Amino acid sequence: MAYHILNAQNVRDALRMMWYRLFDLIVVDENFDTDNPETNPVMKHLEDLNMSVRRNIYCGHDQQKVSYHGSDDSV
Repeated sequence: MAYHILNAQNVRDALRMMWYRLFDLIVVDENFDTDNPETNPVMKHLEDLNMSVRRNIYCGHDQQKVSYHGSDDSV
């Protein structure tokens, strides 16, 4: 199984990537493009996903960057 790594430059870019693809792994910096981790739009989007979608995604956090990993069969 081959994986592709996508790096978002800002929140808008990250949300656009997440809107059009299903990811197996998402690594999120809680302070990515925001001063307050409680209002991070990427984290909010993940929280709002349907549970059936979230169960198929492994999420973790990284203090330095946001990375999205999707397999070849990502839609």
